[in-house]
Amino acid sequence: TPWVRMNSLDNTGVDENAIKGVSIFPNPTEGIITITNNNNDQNTIVVYDVIGKVVSTQVVNNATTIDLSSNGTGIYLVEVSNTNGKTVERVVVK
Repeated sequence: TPWVRMNSLDNTGVDENAIKGVSIFPNPTEGIITITNNNNDQNTIVVYDVIGKVVSTQVVNNATTIDLSSNGTGIYLVEVSNTNGKTVERVVVK
């Protein structure tokens, strides 16, 4: 009897906890999202639409809000990065 062992690495997932102290909420949203920054690190925030187009870019040192309502409903990727790493979260605008 043949024996097959498969190893699978899922590199398509989103690591929501790569940076401690950063939260993105609410999700789903009507368009306004809040990004907290408990560590007061300088964060670069980039928001992408579903086809990869950049719809917003900001550099902030504390909590901030982003209004996505003018971009329409859909799924957006919110990437928050700093010297400690990167967090990417899918956000649904309804």
